Amino acid sequence: MNFWDVVKEVSAQPVQKEASRLFVLALAGSEESVAAARAVALGPSLSPETAAQAEPYLFTASPPYSEADEKRLRHADLLVSLPGGPGITEFRPADALMLARVEELVPAVLARREDLRVALGRRLPGFRTEAAEQVIRRISWVNAEFSTIAGISNAIPFLAPLFPAVVGADLLMLTKNQVFMILRLAAIYGDDPGFFRHGKEIASVVGGAFGWRTLARELSGVLPGPLGLPLRIGISYSGTYTVGKAAEMVFDRGRRPTRKEMRQIYDDASRLAKETVARLAPRLRRKEMGEGPAALPEPHEAGLPEEVGVGAAEPAPAVPEPAARPAEPGE
Repeated sequence: MNFWDVVKEVSAQPVQKEASRLFVLALAGSEESVAAARAVALGPSLSPETAAQAEPYLFTASPPYSEADEKRLRHADLLVSLPGGPGITEFRPADALMLARVEELVPAVLARREDLRVALGRRLPGFRTEAAEQVIRRISWVNAEFSTIAGISNAIPFLAPLFPAVVGADLLMLTKNQVFMILRLAAIYGDDPGFFRHGKEIASVVGGAFGWRTLARELSGVLPGPLGLPLRIGISYSGTYTVGKAAEMVFDRGRRPTRKEMRQIYDDASRLAKETVARLAPRLRRKEMGEGPAALPEPHEAGLPEEVGVGAAEPAPAVPEPAARPAEPGE
């Protein structure tokens, strides 16, 4: 999901496609390493039901490989070679990933196949927490980028004609991005990613959007010109991150966060936001001095998924109500 992919989304269909992607993740190596990696992929609650649901998406094999094993390994969407596993070119044309430590399975696979992030989380429970975190941070980052563009346009009048589509449109765009973030989180946790299915969650986001973004405008307006931009960007980021983490808890645990848990979410958002403010400040200063366009660093420059947001924590947004989880096929 790059910046423009997120900005252009107007339908839930792309999210539904991401959720329904078919894939085969192959794990090959010694029996011990394969068993450990399989447990990681399926999550801590390794029930027979979980294993049965994951079976079409997860294939494991240890040497010596049979002819049937080799065929499936060659045609996997991603082949993870664990200790004792095949060489990187042994089972072409499969995309092979060499992994020395089983503990690195989830982040390594998600980094290699970002296009499968939602599907991996949906089908393999061990990927859910990390996949959801990456979705939340990515959308928070996109909203911070959009606030940068909108904020510069509003702060420097002669730039407004160059960005007519974003002047005054940040409220709508940031809220829309949060809605699609919630749909992706629903899909990751096995729910149906549809607008009507998650009307309560979406209403909470839309209702809470006006309060904290009005505060962002008022606070940033206290400082002249671009000086208020980091604060505005920070609230855009931290507001999105907070909404995402609260929604994740609803989908994961079936309940709203407690006051203590919300405090932890705010603290995390603020801490991560300050890290990005430090990265962003030199670029904003260059823009203010007319030395070039201000822009957030690309995610790989900021160390995604370790980096995130910019700015300070926001007022508490409305937390979505739990929605009943539909049965997966075969349940």
